[in-house]
Amino acid sequence: MPHIEQLRNAFLADMTSRIWVMEPRALEEYFRRLYAPLDVGTVNMEQIIAAKKEGVTRESKLVIDGGTAIISITGFLMKEVPCIFRIFGIDATSYADIRMDIADALESEAVERIVLKIDSPGGEVAGVQEAADAIFSARTQKPINTFIEDLGASGAYWLASQGQSITANENAIVGSIGVYGVYHDSSEMAGKLGIKVHVIRSGEHKGMGVAGAEITDSQVQAVQKIIDDIAVNFASAIARGRGMERAEVKELATGQAWLAGKAKKNGLIDQVAMLKDALSGWAVSEIKSLEGGNVVVEKDQEKEVKVEVVDETALKAEVAEGVRSEDAKRLAGLKAEFAEEPDFILEQYSKGATVEAAKAAYSDVLKTRLEETEKEKAELEKKLAGKTAEEGAEGVDSQESVAEGGETDFVKAAIALAEEKGITKTAAMQKLAAENPEMFDTWKAGQKRVPKK
Repeated sequence: MPHIEQLRNAFLADMTSRIWVMEPRALEEYFRRLYAPLDVGTVNMEQIIAAKKEGVTRESKLVIDGGTAIISITGFLMKEVPCIFRIFGIDATSYADIRMDIADALESEAVERIVLKIDSPGGEVAGVQEAADAIFSARTQKPINTFIEDLGASGAYWLASQGQSITANENAIVGSIGVYGVYHDSSEMAGKLGIKVHVIRSGEHKGMGVAGAEITDSQVQAVQKIIDDIAVNFASAIARGRGMERAEVKELATGQAWLAGKAKKNGLIDQVAMLKDALSGWAVSEIKSLEGGNVVVEKDQEKEVKVEVVDETALKAEVAEGVRSEDAKRLAGLKAEFAEEPDFILEQYSKGATVEAAKAAYSDVLKTRLEETEKEKAELEKKLAGKTAEEGAEGVDSQESVAEGGETDFVKAAIALAEEKGITKTAAMQKLAAENPEMFDTWKAGQKRVPKK
């Protein structure tokens, strides 16, 4: 079957020059299968004819079940899956197909949420960033979660990290964060055979990797720079999707892979569970609003929802064991934003509020407090009006200096700052309090003042 051999040889020649985000042993196994002699008896001629006509195959891996769109991402990941993979029975998924499946799921009114079901060692770099961006962007429209079934390595984890949460089964292998390329320097072998290969090139780096030609240190350094830059993009994508610091990702980007339990402790996944359990947990979520590029979800209103009473001591213990990393992140965010309001923090945490939702609620709290302060001021002035002119004047002066000079001026200044900087009123009040603590203290004291009867 000479046409099949030609197709395979041309493909293998092209593959050797690519850059990979893939578990190395898996890549070696794929190459071994492609290099192995083809058993003519196992080849379906109709399949070969169809594959040659199509050239590049399009295979949707989208299944819609009860409002959930499950998109399978399996095997070798490539920008486009070539027809030769079908001939050799190699499982593969196209980055382009992933993007199209996500687009179909977003457009379908029957789909309420999306689940990425991943079992893959990764694949080539070309196309992975675009697929990752499509997954991350989908979070602003519908909930999208990831389940790693047995293997989510390298480029597959790049994609997995862009979902809102990651679950893996107990024996799943996760990680292998890194980038690499392979070039064979066969110049010494060619020399022993008495062959001298001359590469006539327009520049030093043109023709690198030609069989029999020497690969220079300068050429290696040039490729290394490309590898390093792609690795930065890989780490940045994980940091974005997982809400991690770049430094945290860098410590894990050694190419090492971990079993699910350890991957959870490292922050690479959120929970260890079976797919059916993960699906039942995700199924109670429904989109309510979109804020800051992330989907804000609340419990399904048709189901009974129990408000959790927060036990901070127990929570800290659970966080230390890595049991509730997502809750810990949310609680830490609320504490950082509302450090002076412990009761408000616990109230919002119990409601399941995000930091952005809590900010909106806090704005209403401040508004209520201001209204109460204004009401107290009016009542105070009314009482003072019945006193003697001397006592009344003294009392009004002292109280108004706080109410108007402290409270009203602070709020007005915060409103002006919010308009000037284009930030929320809450953020402006916090910024102003940090810059002018005396004004803030005066305003706060005025809120707590109870007029003498």
